[in-house]
Amino acid sequence: MPDQPTPTLPPDLQAASDHERLAQDRIPTDVLAYIEGGSGQELTLRRNREAFSRHAILPRLLRPLEHGHTRLRLLGQALPHPILLAPVAWQKLVHPQGEIDTARGASAMDTCMVLSTLSSCSLEDVAQHAERRWFQLYWQASREHTLALVRRAEAAGYSALVLTLDASVQTPSLRAQRAGFRFPADVQAVNLQDLPPIPLPAIGPDDSAIFQGVMSPRQGGTTCGGLVKQRPCPCSSKACCAKTTPCTCEISGSMHRSFRTTAAARSTAHPPASIACPRCAGPWARTTRCCSTAASAAAAMCSRRSPWAPTPC
Repeated sequence: MPDQPTPTLPPDLQAASDHERLAQDRIPTDVLAYIEGGSGQELTLRRNREAFSRHAILPRLLRPLEHGHTRLRLLGQALPHPILLAPVAWQKLVHPQGEIDTARGASAMDTCMVLSTLSSCSLEDVAQHAERRWFQLYWQASREHTLALVRRAEAAGYSALVLTLDASVQTPSLRAQRAGFRFPADVQAVNLQDLPPIPLPAIGPDDSAIFQGVMSPRQGGTTCGGLVKQRPCPCSSKACCAKTTPCTCEISGSMHRSFRTTAAARSTAHPPASIACPRCAGPWARTTRCCSTAASAAAAMCSRRSPWAPTPC
């Protein structure tokens, strides 16, 4: 077999943002709309970008740098740098090897890959190519199915869980729907293939098709606290709080503003978007339950107990 030519990068690829521009010529329009699109009118997507753009690296001049490094500890684990590959589902939409080749690239750059529950390659197959790996977990309709995914991830060597709680019902974005996107038959969420279909309950005349309908089965899974107790690996959660090591809480999510526990955070007229963990200074969301240690500390710091104050799991 003749030697395969060595792949080369496009000459005009100079920055990470160039990938978005080049993708327009390489990915079908409807698939690209699905990948780039956010929920609804994409307000949160725009605000997340705006919030991220306000962060900057501040230079420190005339400082000794011979011991400088990018290493850190996150969820009790040592990482060479603070950059991780976020969970992205259905990667076979754009590459025949899907998440497996992404894992190879992550390992080549000594980067931790966070694998999506909705991966188009099995978590076991991806684990063979990702040296550093975490698993992003979607709640399933039953406690047993959720814990089964957790146990599979632990058995495959995933060293942390990233728990998503704000996507109980998933549909393509408006941008993707307007572009006519449809999932190809050969792209599947293979990690969920062995799970039985979710039965939908009967809807009464006064029931909501959303709350008592499609969202009802999603509310039957294990609790956040129950999952934390039953898994040995660290757990980070989106829009919720979970016990971690060494801090009380570790949070990621789509909150557009971070409030500390100050007079502004105590107001009931303008409820805070988040309140800071008194131990690690990380925010937790105002609309979900938080771990008991952080909740009790926040309650003690607030002079007025508002309906927005966190409650123990």
